[in-house]
Amino acid sequence: MATETWLVAHDFSPCGDAAAKEAARVIERLGGKMVLLHVHPPPQLRPEEAWGEETNRLQDELRMRLQGVASALRERFPKIDIDVDVVPARDPARGIVEEAARLGVNHVVVGTHGRKGLEHLVLGSVAEKVAKEAAVPVTIVRQTA
Repeated sequence: MATETWLVAHDFSPCGDAAAKEAARVIERLGGKMVLLHVHPPPQLRPEEAWGEETNRLQDELRMRLQGVASALRERFPKIDIDVDVVPARDPARGIVEEAARLGVNHVVVGTHGRKGLEHLVLGSVAEKVAKEAAVPVTIVRQTA
């Protein structure tokens, strides 16, 4: 049986940490590989800048920060193979879904802030959108206190 790949979205928040830890716990037990993904909004650039030094610097900074998250996970879950991936997208949910499809992952894990009421109505839920649009199973992890 081929090793499954799990995409774990991480937004550098406590709920991103909760999702990554829960995914690592399951992957360690079942076997598999993790791709830790951070989706960020593209920087506002002047037309002549297109995809230049500023964008590359942002990508590098975010990748290094995500590598730190991966290192902490590797310490706690040493049997797991973890890669990191950083992509720009105006809509985080769409970026997660598209990257999951591009990578051909078997499962997606996202954290949720658990917003309710007007805040949820106005901001929506990235986790909800990913669950509706992804072509693979999605696990939504709520951060616990």
